[in-house]
Amino acid sequence: NGGSTADQQVAKNVTADNANWHASLFARLVHNLSQYQEGSETVLDHTFLALLFAEGTTAHNRSIMRHLVAGNGGYIKLGQHIDGGKVHPGKILITGMQSVGLTANTLNELSGTCTAIEV
Repeated sequence: NGGSTADQQVAKNVTADNANWHASLFARLVHNLSQYQEGSETVLDHTFLALLFAEGTTAHNRSIMRHLVAGNGGYIKLGQHIDGGKVHPGKILITGMQSVGLTANTLNELSGTCTAIEV
C-alpha cells in the first residue's frame, strides 16, 4: 500500500538528501579535475563524467529523471538544463564514451546516443 503519507514524505526526503550528497561529491570531483592542467587545457576538458540517478518521479522509471554531465565541452552541451525526452540513461553514457574518442555505438543491447546533449 506504500505506507502512510508521513512515511512517503520521509522516503522522499531521504531520497532527496542522498541525491544532494551524491551531487555534492560529483561537483567536488568536477572542480578537482578542472584544477589539473593537461597541456593547454585541463584534465576535465579531456574527460566525460556522468551522474545518473535510478529514480524519476517513482523508483526505476524514466519520468522526470535528472542526470548531471560534465567534461568535454567541445562535444557535450554544458551549463544548461536539457530535456532528453525520456531517453534511456545508457544513451547518455554512449554519448559520453564517444565524446572521449570511443567509436562504439552500443552498450550491451542498447544502441544510439542522446543527441539532446551533443553539441
